[in-house]
Amino acid sequence: MKPKLLSVAALPILTLPALAVASGNMPDSYGYIGGRASYNFFYENSVYLRDQDGLENDTFFGGQIGWRFSPAWSVQATYEQADSRLESKYDTGARVNSETYFASLRHHFHNTSILGFEPYAGINAGELDIRPTNGAPGDREKDFMAGVELGVQRALIQDRLALDLGTRHAYSHDNYFTYGQVYAGLNLMFGARSQRVAEPEPEPTPRAEPTPPPQPQVTRRQVEETHTANFEFDDASISDANRAELVEAARFLRQHPQTRVTLEGHTCTMGPEEYNQRLSERRAENAKRLMVEQEGVEANRIEVVGKGEHEPVADNSTREGRAQNRRVEAIITGTIEERR
Repeated sequence: MKPKLLSVAALPILTLPALAVASGNMPDSYGYIGGRASYNFFYENSVYLRDQDGLENDTFFGGQIGWRFSPAWSVQATYEQADSRLESKYDTGARVNSETYFASLRHHFHNTSILGFEPYAGINAGELDIRPTNGAPGDREKDFMAGVELGVQRALIQDRLALDLGTRHAYSHDNYFTYGQVYAGLNLMFGARSQRVAEPEPEPTPRAEPTPPPQPQVTRRQVEETHTANFEFDDASISDANRAELVEAARFLRQHPQTRVTLEGHTCTMGPEEYNQRLSERRAENAKRLMVEQEGVEANRIEVVGKGEHEPVADNSTREGRAQNRRVEAIITGTIEERR
């Protein structure tokens, strides 16, 4: 592969530290199928009819299927074609069909984001199949290709679709030419999952049981308290930064079985109102999932409400105010017993 081509291909990796602003929004694992379009570059003149003719750059269309089997790794197979549209580079009259078959192994930078997109880098291998049409001169060529690819992805519509943008470059080990493309794909995701590992709770410090008073007195009182967990922009995931308040609320609920909690999801005003409503509901639902699945709170003691952008606690015209408004409020009510 040419040194110039390697430099261009490596540029996105060199710029990742400067552009990384937050974690990406792609699920940890999922399968997908989708369509794609690409613009293909034939860098040398000997792609077709070696030493006589080459091919003009052109657009290919096709599809892909893939499986992301861990947060960091995925595999993908693609098929593309340019049916009877590729033309001679030197007007020899050649017009050809061309198809490509590629398999890729990708490494995803799961905790990195470039303007909201998750980057990846990969290696690929496949075949470029060229067939003459309309009586054009030349024989059918099949070239084994291998190379690299770089791109970014972003989940859309509540982890149902994924936008995939990138560039692929490969080298022919049969006819010694370099081939490249820039591509865009839209994938339908299925079986999306995010696996969050809960931090182990610290072992309680052993302490001596207090001696109960001869005649303990039990008093009951009504309680209402609020625990607030804040979220990043356009993010509904439970992270190390916002889980502490939700865990504290769950512990209080376990200690006082006659209490309940209402989880109210909120957003700032950035973005469409309908999208913010759904985002607030997702935040509240994820908070409930943490309390039920990881903290052992009964689901029938939890009510989930999405408030959208309509009940801010700070000024949405400032960055600090918007950060305060992106939140889930765990409002605990009920009766607790106190011994004296």
